[in-house]
Amino acid sequence: MTGLGDRVSDKVTGFTGIVIAVATYLFGTDLVLVQAQEINSEGRIVELWFDTSAVVILEEKAVEP
Repeated sequence: MTGLGDRVSDKVTGFTGIVIAVATYLFGTDLVLVQAQEINSEGRIVELWFDTSAVVILEEKAVEP
């Protein structure tokens, strides 16, 4: 189970970052909000939502919540 502070990577896009939020739904798939650890070319930190089944945990509790 993916948790807050885990370093994860999306299986499809390869996007890697830290889980900063988890959305749990009564009916539907749970989601995680992953924040990149670097600033993009536009000077922004990218955050993207992913299905929990679409990410691989690279390091558990890389950041303590």
